[in-house]
Amino acid sequence: MGVDTTATPVVKPEPGELGELVRDLCSARRHWMPSGLGNHLHWGPSVSVETTTLSMARCNRLLEHAVSDFTVTVEAGLPLQVLQQELGRTGQWLAVDPPPGEGDSSIGGLVARGISGGLQHRYPGIRDQLIGLSLWRADGVAAKAGGRVVKNVAGYDLMRLFSGSWGSLGLMQTLTLRTYPLPPARCWALVQGPFAELARLRAALLRSSLTPERVDWWSESLARRHRCSDGGAGPLLCIGLASIASQALDDQLAALSRLAPSCLRLEAAEQDPSGSAAAWQPERGGWLLRLGCPGADPVALLDPVSGDPHGLTGGELCWGAATGLADLRLAASVRPAAVADLRRRCRAAGGFLVVLQAPDQAAREAVPSTPPDAVSLAIKAAFDPLKLLSPGRLPGGP
Repeated sequence: MGVDTTATPVVKPEPGELGELVRDLCSARRHWMPSGLGNHLHWGPSVSVETTTLSMARCNRLLEHAVSDFTVTVEAGLPLQVLQQELGRTGQWLAVDPPPGEGDSSIGGLVARGISGGLQHRYPGIRDQLIGLSLWRADGVAAKAGGRVVKNVAGYDLMRLFSGSWGSLGLMQTLTLRTYPLPPARCWALVQGPFAELARLRAALLRSSLTPERVDWWSESLARRHRCSDGGAGPLLCIGLASIASQALDDQLAALSRLAPSCLRLEAAEQDPSGSAAAWQPERGGWLLRLGCPGADPVALLDPVSGDPHGLTGGELCWGAATGLADLRLAASVRPAAVADLRRRCRAAGGFLVVLQAPDQAAREAVPSTPPDAVSLAIKAAFDPLKLLSPGRLPGGP
């Protein structure tokens, strides 16, 4: 299941208290882990020993927004929704998707997980939007990397290491990220029909001059949840379009209509059909999986020749049609053996599968994470030689 937040001591320091607190934890040889808002601590592997949670919820200031430079510097505990509202006042935004789950996410949490959504079709992932970082090492020593301008690449590798580190290398305090102009006009094209025809449309779309923000496969069950399907019509392509003017959107929709075969149903929507992040919540007792299989056929992957005895095709799938990155929600009744089999098929296709959420601890242990490689172990040892930080949280690591 991930971290049991009911049994984990939580401390919420002010920004000026961080260094002393981290040094005290190191001196006492106490195991601890960083946290943002705490809404996604149940994701990923569980901590392996009793651990103190160091919450950044009170370190939540927007420190500097360099509007003309398109950069913003924030404390790690700032909620994503708050940042987007503030940036929107100047016609800018952080081009990242909120995580599929309960509640908002902090900026530090987004970076620590390193997970990007469908917007990565057009924009860089969160790792590549991070251009500056200040942090506390596990021994309480402060460190900095990068800077506050987009072209500054000092400390670039360090920032890449912390993206996707799951709080296992250090405590991020401030982050500087690149922002983008907020498109004045947006709409979504929903295209549904036979998978083979949708696949041909996807290929034609990626070869065309159109530059959508996102092109996501939706399983039929996910389309029904968002009332985009009456059922029985097959999977759906959700195509996000953005431009500086509504007329340009009309032109893009017309071009898309010309690409689409006549057997496909195309509808335009002015509002995001997925709604808020909360609308795509996995049930707390179910599975939430992160898949990556560039170039793979999602239907073939989820519907094996055996006739899908595990019920995987009933899951709710959102799959980046160009990136090959996907979120898959499955019912708690799906057996761990089915998830393990799906992981094997992902690996055979050159991809991966990570369990973000499992029905219970026994189910998670039945689908263990990939063993760490020698490089990952060496990096962990260099940053945390005493093994105090987030023990067991780094997927496959110590």
